[in-house]
Amino acid sequence: MMKSIPEFIDEFEKYRRDIEALHRKGKIEHRRLESAKMKTLFSFLEGVTELKPEEYSYDAFIVKGSRPDAVTGNVIVEFEDNLSLTSEIREAEKQLKKYVKELYFRDPRKYWAIASDGVKFILYKPLIRDEDIILERIDEIDIRKDDPRRFYWFMYEYFFEERFHVELRPEDFVLRLGYRSRVFRETMSLLRSLWNRISGTAFANMIFSEWSKYYTYVTGKEYKDIELFLRHTYLAILAKILAYIYLEEGVGARGFLLEASA
Repeated sequence: MMKSIPEFIDEFEKYRRDIEALHRKGKIEHRRLESAKMKTLFSFLEGVTELKPEEYSYDAFIVKGSRPDAVTGNVIVEFEDNLSLTSEIREAEKQLKKYVKELYFRDPRKYWAIASDGVKFILYKPLIRDEDIILERIDEIDIRKDDPRRFYWFMYEYFFEERFHVELRPEDFVLRLGYRSRVFRETMSLLRSLWNRISGTAFANMIFSEWSKYYTYVTGKEYKDIELFLRHTYLAILAKILAYIYLEEGVGARGFLLEASA
């Protein structure tokens, strides 16, 4: 099982010290340390999940004479020395495109791609365009700046969500379901796709007009913003789900929801 957030943070502090030490060493010695950083990251993941590397990762894919630094389920990770350098980001993206293309045409499923130097984690959503790969940059975490709890949910969502079930605590509600969360991004992507299919119909015009009328009444300004409309749709769906849980799941769920809304 994945460790609790307080236990995760204890492990995280050690990981951050170890990675920062490797970065300082790299500046002094001017040599590439991707392998050491990769091992440090996966040792950290082993510590917070109690899984062995062979249980969650493998790097056996050979891609035209080279291979990804790590493939974990459907997540491809490419390590570089220092992602504060644009040249390093471009190199990581070049490699990730190559790996995604090769892996996708062997096993056509949804992949995520991550460029990392151990401190920064840049998340990409690969888009397949005919035989070309486009990397849509959708998130970035810097462990020196971001809340360790956000790093916890990032690792859980992209590495371990299919393996472990983690209870959502009230204090993590925004991190798990807010505008920077995977749930929000993927739901919004689905809503945009659905809206594009019905926009222009009498039904779509009616519901958008009703939303715009009431929102203009509340704010005093006229709004015709589809993106804002879809965000409100997301919130409405989420509220209905929470209301259902409140009514159906009993006292425990009610306590959670009351805390989360406080």
